[in-house]
Amino acid sequence: MKYFVKHFELLKFFRLISYKKTSTNILTPTQAIDISWKNGFIKRILCMTIAAGSVGLTFGLNNCLPTNFSLLKTCRLKEKQSSSSDGFQKPPTRADLPTFSMEEVRRHGKDAERIWVIFQQGVYDVTEFIANHPGGDRILLAAGASIEPFWAVYPQHKTDEVMEILEEMRIGSLKLEDLQEIENQQKDAPSDDPFTADPSRHPALIVNMQKPFNAETPPSLLVDSFLTPKELFFVRNHMFVPRTDEQTHKVRIDGIGVDKQIVLSLDQLRNNFEPVSIVSAIQCAGNRRSDMNQFKKVQGLMWTGTAISNARWKGCRLRDVLIASGIKPNDERIKHVHFEGADVDASGSRYGASIPFEKAMRPEVIIAYEMNGDVLTRDHGFPIRLVVPGHVGARQVKWLNAIRLSDEESPSTWQQKDYKAFPSSVQIGDPLPFDTTPAIQEYPVQSVICEPNSNTKIVPGAKTITVRGYAWSGGGRGIIRVEVSPDNGTTWKCAELEQCPEQNIEQMWAWTLWTVELPISEATIRNGRMELVCKATDRSYNTQPETGIALWNVRGLLHNAWHRVTVLCTLDHIPQIRHLQNVEYRHIRMADVESEELLASQKLQNALDYVEDSVNRGINIVVHCQCGISRSATVVMAYLMRKYKWSVNEAFSFVQARRSCVQPNPSFLRQLEVFQKLDYRCDLLTLHNSKLFKEFECISKSPSEVSRSTCDIYSLNESAKLSVGRRFSCKKCRCDLFYDFNILSHNFVVASGQNESVNNGVGKCGLNYLLTPMEWMELNEHSGKIVCFNCCEKIGHYNWSGMGCLFQCAGNNCGTYIAPWVHVHSAKIDSFEIAK
Repeated sequence: MKYFVKHFELLKFFRLISYKKTSTNILTPTQAIDISWKNGFIKRILCMTIAAGSVGLTFGLNNCLPTNFSLLKTCRLKEKQSSSSDGFQKPPTRADLPTFSMEEVRRHGKDAERIWVIFQQGVYDVTEFIANHPGGDRILLAAGASIEPFWAVYPQHKTDEVMEILEEMRIGSLKLEDLQEIENQQKDAPSDDPFTADPSRHPALIVNMQKPFNAETPPSLLVDSFLTPKELFFVRNHMFVPRTDEQTHKVRIDGIGVDKQIVLSLDQLRNNFEPVSIVSAIQCAGNRRSDMNQFKKVQGLMWTGTAISNARWKGCRLRDVLIASGIKPNDERIKHVHFEGADVDASGSRYGASIPFEKAMRPEVIIAYEMNGDVLTRDHGFPIRLVVPGHVGARQVKWLNAIRLSDEESPSTWQQKDYKAFPSSVQIGDPLPFDTTPAIQEYPVQSVICEPNSNTKIVPGAKTITVRGYAWSGGGRGIIRVEVSPDNGTTWKCAELEQCPEQNIEQMWAWTLWTVELPISEATIRNGRMELVCKATDRSYNTQPETGIALWNVRGLLHNAWHRVTVLCTLDHIPQIRHLQNVEYRHIRMADVESEELLASQKLQNALDYVEDSVNRGINIVVHCQCGISRSATVVMAYLMRKYKWSVNEAFSFVQARRSCVQPNPSFLRQLEVFQKLDYRCDLLTLHNSKLFKEFECISKSPSEVSRSTCDIYSLNESAKLSVGRRFSCKKCRCDLFYDFNILSHNFVVASGQNESVNNGVGKCGLNYLLTPMEWMELNEHSGKIVCFNCCEKIGHYNWSGMGCLFQCAGNNCGTYIAPWVHVHSAKIDSFEIAK
């Protein structure tokens, strides 16, 4: 840890780097950095000032991160790197550069200070290039690894010009033994592992499970092209990938209407039937399961929102193959068509599924042998697979080797006991009603925001934000519009749609990509965040529901509620006087007043996250505010307390010994004492579960005349046992919410000057209903609304710091201050006598 002791040192630095012209006495920003900070002492600067242009001095923290107040500036000063230029097709041998091991390269991944990648034997530092390249976020996907898999998807990079640019960033070569080890990794895998022969996958895929392999496409890459590159197509495997050979692979056809089993080879499918192609999206039935899991725990792989991809498939019509096998299209005996793949589990069972015979005979259903103009990949069914446009991926069997005509559904486990959306009443551990729940075939209307990602930081000063995503609806129901909101659904704007030109709205099997430009303004930002929301409507006017509460099912299937993404923004009313080149700016408002909430507002938590992130990444920062006395000192003290398990006094003494004028305001010190008692934690979950914190809020924020209610949190069962006669229910859904035991009372105190004839000045206030905190209430924030846990109807509000009672009687206000304030509106509640 290092500290500035004199205020003028930082002022001098800012004055130096504010000049733009070079003379004998004036330095450019780069020169100032090179001369004054050549030792790399400062990497980030965290400012907390009331005026954006003013500069105060406090502490330089070696590897620390900032967060605080009116102006939180984070400055990372970029370092210059040596360059060398050679035109080449492949990286040349460079005896003048050092060699690096693969382990050293991995240490320079996306979270490191310097970002490295490898291309063949070359090692390159692309840190500055990422900041200026339009695809910088995509390059980060290869950080600490090879960029070759990415260039295989984007071959436009393989030019002499790109190679020249890359070579300028070369810093060394990869050790030859590491190159050899990479090539031998698959050979060295244990031979008894059934997954040994699985194919290699693109490193950009977001892996949900390694064995069997399941992965989805990074959101930003998913919407880059209308047809998903096959290397980036999401992967859903139930078992290890089977070994198949296009020369020997066969598909058998039998069942009702087939006199004698038919066996067809790939060559016969290619040559004996008319080839057709169709653009169709495939979506996993569990897509967005992780969103549903946020409401209540569900079972299954936690897919986010990109378990969907779109491709052009080529093959022969299933209908043609069945008719050639002797099947009559109007054979009423046939109700279902079964499909079986070559993938097999340990028990010998093969993956299977079925679709209705009516769907199987439609012209869009094909047996595919090509994908985007090339043979199928092993992960996607090589050499042949079933493609059923408009149906969920589970029915589109890969490595197809058997077709059976039947009067019943497939007996396969994946048809009978999986991919079924059970009623919301069925909980984890309950018997599952397999027999009464139909198998999923079509998917409801869906849309997802792919860019920006959640928690993306918007550049300060930006006026608009570009939002991109996809939409799709099962059954060929085309998308007629996608609406996107910048303010959590208050206002909406229709997006521009990109759709398959060869399909119509009545039979649209491909997905729809969409783009919209949204304004950034104070009206759309709350607490430094923008809540982006999208919803799609299909040609049958099915629209995504607002929430997923009613959609919840134990398997987490078919989640299609509005998709939400939170982006981080900062607005400042005062213009930036200094804007340093190659510097990132972040603003977090923190006022040096006793009413400033550091814990409940999460400002201290955000500051510590940023500081600790910098420390872990080896980044040096400066934390400062207007005077360098209170706000910045508080952040530094909190960091020291957490790191060294110090008390408030120990941290205060240490900091004050290095800057004698330090004196955090009394409220900040009290909040640091609570922070210490909470074991140096201040995240929302910790605060929510801490009675100590809630008592502190009640005491520290309440006036002297206060009625303090309990901070104990009661369950419905506890309350029922302690009640004497009445229960209270939600008027909308009739579920029980609280009992008479939970209702609190307080005195009506008439202030001086008011009509003191009311109850002789003092009496019981008539406010209904002021409650004890209940276990079902989501009281995670400092204040907010209370909603019914069953129907989500807003029924009241809460504030841990308390509020003054506004109940009126004979023209007088009660005015009693209640802390914490947990109030439910009587108009939203029905009451009933408890049956004896």
